[in-house]
Amino acid sequence: MSAPEHVATARIWDLPTRLLHWTLTLLVLGSFITAEFHWPDIHMPGRDLPHMTLHIWCGYGILVLVLFRIVWGFVGSSTSRFTRFVRGPRAIIAYARGLLRKPGPFVTGHNPLGALMVVALLAALLAQTITGLFTKDEDDFLGIAVGPLHNTVSAEMGTKLSHLHHIGHELIADLVYLHILANLFYWLVRREDLIAAMVSGDRRVPTGEMAMPVDIVSTRRAWIVLGLSAAVVWGALALLRG
Repeated sequence: MSAPEHVATARIWDLPTRLLHWTLTLLVLGSFITAEFHWPDIHMPGRDLPHMTLHIWCGYGILVLVLFRIVWGFVGSSTSRFTRFVRGPRAIIAYARGLLRKPGPFVTGHNPLGALMVVALLAALLAQTITGLFTKDEDDFLGIAVGPLHNTVSAEMGTKLSHLHHIGHELIADLVYLHILANLFYWLVRREDLIAAMVSGDRRVPTGEMAMPVDIVSTRRAWIVLGLSAAVVWGALALLRG
């Protein structure tokens, strides 16, 4: 497929959405490294930070950002709102059928297939962080021994949640691989650099297409939502710990 001609660029993603995407990427990567390789153990004067501590901190950060993204999906910029990009089965199938056509469908923000990935990743990460809080693992599988709230549930429940946490680990890995492959497809086959758009915030608009207007909200709103998300996580942990 030849590269489509582009005549203009449009601002698609606001700064909070882009920072969220890449920060979440780093935290998920950090959680995988600490779980898979039992590394790193950081030694500092007066305090050691074992990989399990870093793993838990990554989990806290992921939980805060997932809550932020869920709220941002209702009060954020228009391209970040669920009502803008989440579509039903008919729209998803219609979009998928047109992927290999020339010039193919153009969507300003998340396309219907991308929306499925967003929802799936958010749901999987939310479930993963919650189960991780209560995990009890005597075998130290994946380097995870116990979660910070393991004493609040029974041993049987801790074992069940630990099992779900292990399943979630594999599921998220598969979703991440699929997400990478999808971006490579758009870059190599459809000649659309979605990764660059998530870095700069701007996306090229093919000739003959028109980008939908994007309502970019104040970054101050994002800081408020982020602060509230962190407060909810901190308050819930404090309450459950008693």
